[in-house]
Amino acid sequence: MEPSKTGHRLFYVALLAAEAVDQNSRVTVVLERGVTDSPEFDLHLRGLRGLIDVIEADDFSMSAAAELSRTYSSDVFVIPNGDSYVQALAFKPWTGHGVVSALVMREHSQSLKTLRRVVENIVKFCTFLVASRRRNVNVAVLKSSGWSGRSAFATVLDPVRLRLDEISTPDVLARFGLTEPRYTFAVVGALTERKNIPLVINGFVAADVPDSRLVVAGELETAIAERVLALADAAGPRVRIFDQLLSDNELDTIIASADCVVLAHSNNGPSGIFAKAAAAGVHVLGAGAVSLRADLRRLGRNQFWSPLDADSIARTMKFIASQKAPIPTATVSEASTFAQVILR
Repeated sequence: MEPSKTGHRLFYVALLAAEAVDQNSRVTVVLERGVTDSPEFDLHLRGLRGLIDVIEADDFSMSAAAELSRTYSSDVFVIPNGDSYVQALAFKPWTGHGVVSALVMREHSQSLKTLRRVVENIVKFCTFLVASRRRNVNVAVLKSSGWSGRSAFATVLDPVRLRLDEISTPDVLARFGLTEPRYTFAVVGALTERKNIPLVINGFVAADVPDSRLVVAGELETAIAERVLALADAAGPRVRIFDQLLSDNELDTIIASADCVVLAHSNNGPSGIFAKAAAAGVHVLGAGAVSLRADLRRLGRNQFWSPLDADSIARTMKFIASQKAPIPTATVSEASTFAQVILR
């Protein structure tokens, strides 16, 4: 059950559904009404048509989830975007059929205020712990690709795959203006307000790295589209905006062809773009989220941290552009392992 089509939500749904199909299980996917007609559905789930059943719903509450599990006599009822559901399960047991398996995508608080973040992290840990100990409840916590360590919960690594099609690569590079040899900074993926794209554009302009360009590609959130497009227009042809949903191949080709992927996002949690960039062997400029800074420190080489302001980003861009080309530092996480933990 997945109430949202944005970001990487349907990517996770597709991975889980494909693995369940491979296990010869009957799979029913519950999505919000209208999603089956969306580009996101075509991108991630079109290949599974005929292998899975898809139903649309309006109610995605915990009671609705339990009712659906009883209606379909599910053995495992999976909630990929499960943070709020796990918190609810801490206060009320699962009343549905079979096991409910929920993935915690944001283990830690998103607050930038230290005291509030500490308090919220304690509350989250306690509620997740209580929920995970309930009967017929499976809680898994999403960790960054390459993470190793200890956790009080079952953990899954962010499933990262690089899809580079040698046949289509020249066409992708041409469509996104990447054929001319220039130093390329790239911002890709879901382009929301939390990605701080205006700061990145202002930083790029201030850095004024010789013979360079900034490519911003992905679906622009409506709330920031006008401002971002205006800044890009003022910056001139060195800043290119591609406001569109990217296929896996397009996303991965842009990342792999860039010299530096810029991640200046404010939201904590594993970043699939960061993991792809590390696996592809390109520099990463990170700014903003505490979890992102921890990931950069863990991998070390090729990754550079900047305070979240335009001047600092500009200085860091200049420094990165002076560095030698990096080598890959991260392995690609196995999607099957990710799915197996959640589907158990």
